[in-house]
Amino acid sequence: MSRWSRQATGTRTAHISALRRNGQEEATQDNEKRAQILTERFFPGDGLADLTDIKNDQQPTSTIHISTTVTPEEIKEVVHKFLNGKAPGPDSILNEILKIIASTIKEDLAQAVSELLQTGNIPNLYKESITAVIWKVSRYSSEELPKIAKTGSRILKARSCPVAS
Repeated sequence: MSRWSRQATGTRTAHISALRRNGQEEATQDNEKRAQILTERFFPGDGLADLTDIKNDQQPTSTIHISTTVTPEEIKEVVHKFLNGKAPGPDSILNEILKIIASTIKEDLAQAVSELLQTGNIPNLYKESITAVIWKVSRYSSEELPKIAKTGSRILKARSCPVAS
């Protein structure tokens, strides 16, 4: 992955094979249709957790008490631990930029995070993320695979193609 990320923009394009929803449907090369098929496969339903097994009167058995006050020093420490070269989230702010302005915004950001922890109200925008499906191709031959996988592969091959005696 790191080798892929260091390549110059536009030098390599991702390839996704033609896709179809089921065996009866014709495979498509259209990017919009393939994106829809992948979305349906990896993110089924409405995206909400199934809470039907939780009773309304069910109380947590234990709680952890944490301070809801965040200091500017904590903000600066946390921001400087962010990794460089990572994709920005929905706010489009790069980690490198946050590190540069951390000393300027640390007081305001500490107050905002403290209020968030005190009220417990998390805006829906904070719950959003961007997910990118990246196709990975194995670069290993069967000789380089662990012995268990190699053994299993040979057993399946032997069972599916028996030698005539």
